[in-house]
Amino acid sequence: MKFLFSTYLFLIVSIAMSQNVTTTFKSGLPTLLEETSGLIYFNGKIITHNDSGGDPKLYEIDTITGNITRTIEITNAINIDWEDIAQDSNYIYIGDIGNNNGNRTNLKIYRILKSDYLNNLTVLADTINFSYNDQVNFTSLPNNNNFDCEAFVIHNDSIILFTKNWVTATVNAYVLPKTIGSHIAKNVSTYNSLGLITGADNINNTFYLSGYNNSIIPFILIVNSNGVNQDFFGSSIISKHVLNLNSGHQVEGICIIDSSKFFVTNEKFVFQSININSNLYRLNISQDPTPVNSIQDENAIKIYPNPSNNKIFLNKKVEKITLYNNLGQFVFQKNNTSNIDISNLKKGIYNLIIQSEKTIEHFQVIKN
Repeated sequence: MKFLFSTYLFLIVSIAMSQNVTTTFKSGLPTLLEETSGLIYFNGKIITHNDSGGDPKLYEIDTITGNITRTIEITNAINIDWEDIAQDSNYIYIGDIGNNNGNRTNLKIYRILKSDYLNNLTVLADTINFSYNDQVNFTSLPNNNNFDCEAFVIHNDSIILFTKNWVTATVNAYVLPKTIGSHIAKNVSTYNSLGLITGADNINNTFYLSGYNNSIIPFILIVNSNGVNQDFFGSSIISKHVLNLNSGHQVEGICIIDSSKFFVTNEKFVFQSININSNLYRLNISQDPTPVNSIQDENAIKIYPNPSNNKIFLNKKVEKITLYNNLGQFVFQKNNTSNIDISNLKKGIYNLIIQSEKTIEHFQVIKN
């Protein structure tokens, strides 16, 4: 998913997180895979695809060099917004599930036989169509809705979707059958992920969700769930692991090698002085079964009052702030400051970007 600063509307929240994760750079990825999104590990290879606007193709990449070793085209599919890929023993599933505007009525998951994939360079797919049981409003709300989705897994006879909730920084788990046809995805649980969920993989009842927080620092949620088709998160033990990567590593896909080793990839990310190419990383995670509790980080940037009709103050001086209106248009920039004067602005919602040497943080500012 191509990240848009102008519409990233999260309030800053910091949490205590497990640090027992090792992140190892493996390789850069070819320019063709700058929009790499989902990942699976199959037949000793990583398989990936690009997201919205990409070709309807799957790419095998070498786990050492990151080079593309094989390309498979799905000839009867369209890549409206492919966001994740999953598998079971017989099939590979590709999720055309991206819904940045929250108004799609043609969400689907393509399914291809693994035997076809292994023996051909062009394949045909079956289609699983779905809609959300609790969506009644299809007004276009770009990156400001709770019906975007970039992550799913196959579990037994079900598909489990994990939404990317722009408004609440939470994640919903939806369940639908993995059979071809048209289905209603049922909302079975919600969790306060404090960030955007962008990828998923699973072993049995252990689920690994990748994402990134409002500073675009990636993390992994490990969910040990016994309530897969009921209260998915409520009956789970959940731990959170922050990856030791700088801000701007927009991790979009994760795949499992075994219960402690994983691959992840990030999309190309460019913003002002930050320029991060798409890369392949290997993770080693030592699981911590202790649930993660939300706390307020004393070092986190805070803004107040918000809403305001005059000035907004920061709890400390920052290197640079940039303000955009809700259409993404530049309003003003200020350096080395601890306050923002919005008294002359029109009433409405604005997006504030606070930049330091290593991080970028995002706030929604309301002028009343």
